[in-house]
Amino acid sequence: MSAEHKKDLVNNFGIPAGKIIILRNWVSPEFKVTQKAEKRDIDVLFVGRLELQKNLFLFIDVIAKLAEIFPSLCVHVVGPGSQSQALKEYAIKNGLKDIISFNGYQDDPSGYYQRAKTFLLTSMFEGQPLALLEAMKMGVPAVTFYYEGVETVIKHNLNGFIAGNIPEAVSEISSLLSSKKKWQRISNNCRKVVMKEYSAKQLDRFMSEIGCYGWKILA
Repeated sequence: MSAEHKKDLVNNFGIPAGKIIILRNWVSPEFKVTQKAEKRDIDVLFVGRLELQKNLFLFIDVIAKLAEIFPSLCVHVVGPGSQSQALKEYAIKNGLKDIISFNGYQDDPSGYYQRAKTFLLTSMFEGQPLALLEAMKMGVPAVTFYYEGVETVIKHNLNGFIAGNIPEAVSEISSLLSSKKKWQRISNNCRKVVMKEYSAKQLDRFMSEIGCYGWKILA
């Protein structure tokens, strides 16, 4: 949950602010960077559910424009969902059959994060997306489209980029793929943010402060 979700619960559902405790998502310490930047072979990665919320037809539209700049672009989509077949067909329709690989559900996506140069998130709405945090923890710079609350995770041009449209997303990803210096700066910053603000220590601190599970406090 983020501060934006707390506001929504207060303003639209009438829940007293004092009864809402914000608990940030957290990333397992097992997610560690082992692959050097020059060894990463996936240009753009998405990990998550292939559902309407994720707006993956927009994702494919971005990739189609990127492929005009980078003909040998390598893109992987990891995850299951009801839109899987429709997305595959849309990718083929856009001439991306050999560019986008759909990998389905994976028990452990960490290997994909290790190989990725950028992470693209096109969701219409999110809570605190765990896949985004996992990617950032493993040094993968993220480009996201705007959704309410995105600024709690992404600080534009510091630890990632927030795009307002397709050309902006294409421009930011292109710059990351073209500039090792820029890529390294964003990669370092996104890792620092997640390790500081979204580590497992956050859960330990929360539990030690309240002394019991949240539902007992709110009951």
